[in-house]
Amino acid sequence: MTEDAFLINPEQIPTYNKKNKENGCVFPLVNTAIPNVCPIELVYITTCASMMVKGPHVHSPPKIDKFVCVSGECLVVTRNEETGKVQSFFLNDTCFSLIVIPPGNSHLITSCGGCTVLSICSEKYYPGHYNQEETKLDGEMKKAVKKYLLI
Repeated sequence: MTEDAFLINPEQIPTYNKKNKENGCVFPLVNTAIPNVCPIELVYITTCASMMVKGPHVHSPPKIDKFVCVSGECLVVTRNEETGKVQSFFLNDTCFSLIVIPPGNSHLITSCGGCTVLSICSEKYYPGHYNQEETKLDGEMKKAVKKYLLI
């Protein structure tokens, strides 16, 4: 007998900035492993509230993160913590570019009008489990955020 379709409502996990103000949320969707092709990857929907900044933080090795914006638009700013190189990537829901953030690169997401990002990463996120280290929003990263948000 064929089973009927059904709906799952994923848990919504609020996220907070350093001042303990809610800046969006994470919805865990799927954990997948493709033998001999890729390590376990986890898929989340992450939101960033309007005019908020999520991050910056740097993931501990071996965590790799990949983002694609599925609703709205955002700026992702990365900094290679070894070389200091800062890069800015504008993502929106009409282009579906995928940004890959290797370990050792701090990153942040900000959005003028709010956004929803599909996050595919190699390690699980859950409250209280921090495979990341908070970094300072300073220098070129801070300039990029101010320029984007026009503040």
